[in-house]
Amino acid sequence: MIASFVISFREAFEALIIVALIITYLKRMNKEHLVGSVVMGSALAVIVSILVGVFVYLTPVLVVEKELVEVVGAFIAVPVLASVLYWMARKGARIKEEVKARIEKESLRGSKAYIGMVSFGFIVVFREGLETVLFTLPLLLRDLLSSITGLSLGVLASLTVSYAVLRYGVRMDLKKFSTLQA
Repeated sequence: MIASFVISFREAFEALIIVALIITYLKRMNKEHLVGSVVMGSALAVIVSILVGVFVYLTPVLVVEKELVEVVGAFIAVPVLASVLYWMARKGARIKEEVKARIEKESLRGSKAYIGMVSFGFIVVFREGLETVLFTLPLLLRDLLSSITGLSLGVLASLTVSYAVLRYGVRMDLKKFSTLQA
């Protein structure tokens, strides 16, 4: 349960911070009308992530060799994690500027800006959701109830901490945050 808690807390918190950054910057640009698009894309990504997780979980249940599925899952998860660590170490210092640049680019596309913001919100959140699925699959195969409990508590804790950060205006150094995450 602790492992699934930590994984879901980390991934959800990372997604929430980036989505909050996107929304904050949209508001500063007086583009509040695009906030709903980001939220819609994020919500869609959560739903798709859950569906992918259920599909991935149910697929190995049909296979007799669960250990083989765990090994294959680990071989997929390791390069994903390595690429995320590399990306965060390389881009972490500039993540705020890159998000701003992407928002500015998408917001200038006129009516297509809604689609751009939906896809931006979706990609940011789905990437974290997919990582969560890959990293928790072995845990789910071993103890479904405990893992789901840990996942749920991790997401709730992440929402609580994210709300506190946003509500009380705690400033985060994204460079330090991404270095710590990596």
